[in-house]
Amino acid sequence: MRSCLSPVLTLPCLLLSMGFLSSCGGGVKQAGKPAAPLSNNAYRAEGLCAFEIPAGWTIAEFPGLKYRIVHAQPTNGFAPNLNVVEEKNTMDIKNYAAACQKSLEQTFKDFRLDNSVEFMTNAGASGFRITYTATQNEKLVRIAQYLFDSGKDTKIIVTFTRLDTQDVNLDAQVDEKLMTFIVE
Repeated sequence: MRSCLSPVLTLPCLLLSMGFLSSCGGGVKQAGKPAAPLSNNAYRAEGLCAFEIPAGWTIAEFPGLKYRIVHAQPTNGFAPNLNVVEEKNTMDIKNYAAACQKSLEQTFKDFRLDNSVEFMTNAGASGFRITYTATQNEKLVRIAQYLFDSGKDTKIIVTFTRLDTQDVNLDAQVDEKLMTFIVE
């Protein structure tokens, strides 16, 4: 897989741009409580990461992807979804986030940055969230990319995508669940 930062779109950038199930964010809070053990129905990308998922969402295989996806029930022909990819990269998370943001600005002609913020999960994993809107497959979508450093010269990218017109409460639900994120 090519770097997300190369001129050619790679899987991390492509997945976030496709809305592949027919991946936004509200206010990501700072860590303030100890990490609780994850439930039996938490999302797990074996050997990479794990996190709780919103109630009623489904974990599913998706052809061609290394890691499973998570999705809600579709509304208006689109299922809000989360996908996880990893990318080999030695940059620190802050510079990686800045480079990804620049790449997104160049990729989408109608890219509109909503915010870009550093945060820490309940378990102490530091991350960076880039939230933006763009048109994908002729639909305006709202996307939040949660970027994490695995500590092994690999970045973990969790992308949440929903239609811009879908329930804005999903943003807060996903933010809350991503606060349970742990690197395995």
